[in-house]
Amino acid sequence: MTGHYKGAEIWNGRGNPKYDAAIHCQKIIEVFESGEGVAAFCADSDISLKTFHSWTHEHPEFREHYDIAMIKGQAVWERKPIELAAQGINISHQFWLAIMRNRHKFSQSKMKVEAEDTTTSRMKAATESLQEGSITPQEFNQIASGLSTESRIKEVDLQKEMVDNAKNSCTISKEMKDEALKAFMLVMSGKGKVVDNVE
Repeated sequence: MTGHYKGAEIWNGRGNPKYDAAIHCQKIIEVFESGEGVAAFCADSDISLKTFHSWTHEHPEFREHYDIAMIKGQAVWERKPIELAAQGINISHQFWLAIMRNRHKFSQSKMKVEAEDTTTSRMKAATESLQEGSITPQEFNQIASGLSTESRIKEVDLQKEMVDNAKNSCTISKEMKDEALKAFMLVMSGKGKVVDNVE
């Protein structure tokens, strides 16, 4: 991979993976414009994936160039099937889709977000997104399955809460009955105070 990009003789820097905005911001864009991605950038820069992600968090200008690089890279891959077809070459749709999904987050859960965040509203949003083609049937099934599980968990929690409330209610009722019985016994034994009505 080394030497493939413009100015590779500057970027080699073997054994010195120190961040340099003047070098790495341009480099990330050129790597993606060549049709490659983060792995190629890391390999050519002699850095780990962990270091790459720390750069995106610690250096806003690098993060911005990375975001631009992602768009440029996606554009390259969107054109690639047509360009190859013009040369009589067919690209595997599964391979192309894997690159677009994994590297460029293409067609990944572009589900509508509802203002009311409930299981029902999210299911409705998923259905509408499926109908509009924003998500695939497989993604819809995964979302529906997750919401179904979430709904069952909430139902179990609600039932548990109802049982706990019923127990508390029984305890309160018993305590109230005990207090009333105690007061009655005090009155009957003559120790309780009885106030007569005064005209």
